[in-house]
Amino acid sequence: MSDLLFVFAGLGTILLEILVIPGFGIIGICGFGLLMYGLYLLLLPDIPVGEEIVGQAMDGFFIGLVGSVIGLVLLARLMIKTKFWKQLTSPEVQNKTDGFSNSFGWESYKGMEEFADDVERKKNIVESEKRQVENKKARVLSERQKAQKLLNQANQQLEKLDKEHADLEKLEDAIQADIDRLMSVGGVAPGKLSWPITGSYVSSGYKWRRLGGTTSFHGAIDIPSSTGTPIKAAAGGVVIVARYYGAAGRTVFIDHGGGMTTLYFHMNRIYVSVGQTVVTGDVIGSVGTTGRTTGPHLHFEVRLKNPSSVNCSRPYLDPTSRGRMNPYCFLDG
Repeated sequence: MSDLLFVFAGLGTILLEILVIPGFGIIGICGFGLLMYGLYLLLLPDIPVGEEIVGQAMDGFFIGLVGSVIGLVLLARLMIKTKFWKQLTSPEVQNKTDGFSNSFGWESYKGMEEFADDVERKKNIVESEKRQVENKKARVLSERQKAQKLLNQANQQLEKLDKEHADLEKLEDAIQADIDRLMSVGGVAPGKLSWPITGSYVSSGYKWRRLGGTTSFHGAIDIPSSTGTPIKAAAGGVVIVARYYGAAGRTVFIDHGGGMTTLYFHMNRIYVSVGQTVVTGDVIGSVGTTGRTTGPHLHFEVRLKNPSSVNCSRPYLDPTSRGRMNPYCFLDG
């Protein structure tokens, strides 16, 4: 009987604690102790049944109720006597409790909100920096593509120039081959030549030059003049070539004997034919822009079978070994 008595006494004490003074105070602790002790006794084999249990429960409840009331009265007198209640409700204690509440309540929430805002701000900064990196990456890719395009264009231009250079080399070889095949063996080369165009000047001389991106030796002189200006034979001889000659345009070759040949490029019109004999000053054609040229002019060359036989104080040795002489070694004035 005593085991259930303690159980119900503990339950009654705890119930009074909950109803009268919310919270888990001294009375509640006492009631919890009675409950635990009663449960301990209840686990013994001596377990009552039926109406005996109900009676014991009622007895235990009232005993716990009376004990709780007595404990409550004693606690109230103790608080009044020691002025504990006044201290508990004083402004200082309230401020402390409010501060404590704020520390773990609103202030904590506010701190978390600020932390969240800071995280969001840093996230936005990272996103902005990421976009900047992506933009820089796109610009670098665009510049790389432009550079690749320029490189491709430069390679194409280089291939074109290489082809043009190769074509010029082929042209020079073909010219020399035609001269070697068609010129006469005997005779004496003239010591002096007349200017094929009068009243003009030399725009490009006997030298290395860069034209259209290609560096090559210019074994002749260029004499500019308006289209249609008469071109005269620099000396007497026989016409061995009179036709369109690739990059040289309309061309005339005159064999003067003794291994000397004069060449006239880029003519607009040709007035002579192969096998025709000409004398110094005869009009053989007119100035033009045929072939590979930048404007109306005459390209005038002098080729000699044996260049070392000439006594000339000017540079005249053709580095390409094709026998192209410096025309100034022969021209009057």
